[in-house]
Amino acid sequence: MATLVTTDSSPTSLLSTLSGWDTLPRKDQIFIEKETRALGESLADYGRSRLSIGERLTNIQSRMGRGMFAKYLKAYHFKRSTAYATIKAYNNASQHLPEAVLKIAMARNMPILGESDESPLGAYTKSARRMPPPDSKDPVVINQYLDSLESAKVKDDGRSRRMKEINADPEETAKKCYRAIITFIRRLPSSGDNRKDKRDQISFAENVFGMVFADLGMSSAKLIEPQAAPDEYRAVVGRPRKEEAAA
Repeated sequence: MATLVTTDSSPTSLLSTLSGWDTLPRKDQIFIEKETRALGESLADYGRSRLSIGERLTNIQSRMGRGMFAKYLKAYHFKRSTAYATIKAYNNASQHLPEAVLKIAMARNMPILGESDESPLGAYTKSARRMPPPDSKDPVVINQYLDSLESAKVKDDGRSRRMKEINADPEETAKKCYRAIITFIRRLPSSGDNRKDKRDQISFAENVFGMVFADLGMSSAKLIEPQAAPDEYRAVVGRPRKEEAAA
């Protein structure tokens, strides 16, 4: 996943990975590199400004009662929810990330500021819990860490999507599992003897499901009656018939 360069790293190392980069005239490449460096600085400044606002609001809040602070926010035209979210993001960032890591993450435009106790580092919370930030100010080390954090987040997002699909629609998940298993079974080598091939397929299925049941904690044998799969579970092979397409 390509990210914006930081003020501490080489722009070409990332921009050159973009499709079509080599076809741009060199003068355009130079211009884009310059603007990308400036954009990274602007993003870092924006992130620091948000943190600075959170810090100032935190300091002011500490000297006021809750009621007076609410009046303060109204007087200075702060939306209450926005103010408290900014305070929370500042507190989370200062507690969970070293300043050097936070600076480069913001320059890369990573949404790493979180506003809740459950997700103190935004979308990166789950991955960051397994991968604590490095105790280093070296931009190379920090960028390597953030690259790894990005990769871990992509994997976590994929697992989360799959779990949401399972929780949201067990029927659809059962259909996908059935189709996948049947597809793999039909790819088993054939001996040319239909009866033997059928026995091999059944034995294969028994072994696979035996392992699944063991992983799920089943400790004793259980009789499972064969049942026909619903018609909609079966994958449609080839183009649909005219009457199906019209429907």
